[in-house]
Amino acid sequence: MNDHTVNLILFYKMNNFFKFDFLCRRRNSTSKQRQNIAVTLAQKAQNFQQKMLSVLLRIYCFIQSQMKSNQKEMEGNGFKFMKEPFPHVLIQSQRLLPEVFLKDIQYLKDLGLGNLVERWLGNCLGCTNTTDPAWSQLKKIFLPVFNVSERDYDSLMLEWDGEIWKLMQQSQATEKPVSIEKVVADLPLTFVLRRIFGASFLNQYKETFQMLEENSAFLVLKINKPDKISKWWFYRFLPTQTNAVLKNFQLNWKMILETAALSQDVEREGIYQQLVQNYQNSQGVTFKMFSETLAEIIFTNKDIAVPTAAWLLTHYSLYPSVTDPSLFIEESARLAPVLPMSFAKRTTKDRVLDNVKIPKGTIVFMDFIALGKSADWNMSDLETFRPERFNGIKKEVFVNRFGYGGRKCAGSRIATTLLKQMLEHLQKNWLLRPSQPTKLDSIKKDPLHPLNMPLFEVWIEKLGPSGDCVDCL
Repeated sequence: MNDHTVNLILFYKMNNFFKFDFLCRRRNSTSKQRQNIAVTLAQKAQNFQQKMLSVLLRIYCFIQSQMKSNQKEMEGNGFKFMKEPFPHVLIQSQRLLPEVFLKDIQYLKDLGLGNLVERWLGNCLGCTNTTDPAWSQLKKIFLPVFNVSERDYDSLMLEWDGEIWKLMQQSQATEKPVSIEKVVADLPLTFVLRRIFGASFLNQYKETFQMLEENSAFLVLKINKPDKISKWWFYRFLPTQTNAVLKNFQLNWKMILETAALSQDVEREGIYQQLVQNYQNSQGVTFKMFSETLAEIIFTNKDIAVPTAAWLLTHYSLYPSVTDPSLFIEESARLAPVLPMSFAKRTTKDRVLDNVKIPKGTIVFMDFIALGKSADWNMSDLETFRPERFNGIKKEVFVNRFGYGGRKCAGSRIATTLLKQMLEHLQKNWLLRPSQPTKLDSIKKDPLHPLNMPLFEVWIEKLGPSGDCVDCL
């Protein structure tokens, strides 16, 4: 918005203020009349401002749509240089990852997803550059969250067992299969929340945490499927549902953190107060960085962990003979990446890839779908589910769902351990049978989910100690 427009709005408001002041000073005006006048003028001012903003936004969007890049779309050996919707490069080869992502690269505070991300989580660990001293400090602060042992999952698996049993009984009573997403439930979120705050505190503020989860899901949806203007900085000034949800999340999250810092239940059962102490002993980290990183760990990673687990269970139902859970997990992620692309980065120097110049300031992405099937694998069966393929490669060389290099996701260990525990628990106790014959490439995706979530249904069958089905349909 330029200065001239701002002056118009201010003039309009001041003009009406003087009218209101004059009317209020009339001797025969009652308090009710003055109140009605105030409401009317406030509504007119708000309507005028909204109309002016709407006109400006339409003009801005029109100009943006007319702007065309001078760069040509090019396809090289392992990458694509695209010009729509903005100049960017898709890296599709494993061999190019070190060259592109390990040097002269900048991480964006909005992750390339728009201003809503920056307003919500722009100060979190995932939005901080490695050159910022706060980045390494944040990693140290939250180490206790990720240092877990397999025993930490025992009670959670028992509770999950009870939920699966209920789903099986409901399925048998209704003679209808169960959605794979229901089988996963909120297991990833529940585990992280309990580890940080403890079960007693979660039960006490159950409704608030439920609201935070709903607000987070709404914001993730808006980030991944935005309208034309929600990405831009001036969207924050509009009276929209998205802005209201963001404000509600921030207020509730602040209340939870302030309460948890003083809670004896949290001190006894969780690690939050230890995290606060780590933050207080750190340098160069603001509380905003601390609180937004914690929100990132809990809520946004849940939106990645649940679809990842859903695909893992889908593949388990199709291929129940699991010889090595770790390899099975890697193969599931290779064939069904939850995120089609990595978050955006920006080059800080000119690059040349296969004689194609990539100018400084170009946005670059990892194309996870292409990377999982690139020629670098040197295999002819990349459309086939075969976990053993990972025995024949150097896994540290090939990028996986957790990213690449020093910016590899800090929660990779806790996520992998949880997936492994889920898979091993199912192997010993439950069989998930596809509701109908299904080929790997025919599995549908949920169009309403912001990420890659399978639409898949199963029959649940209980396994006995010997591995035989004891409660089969």
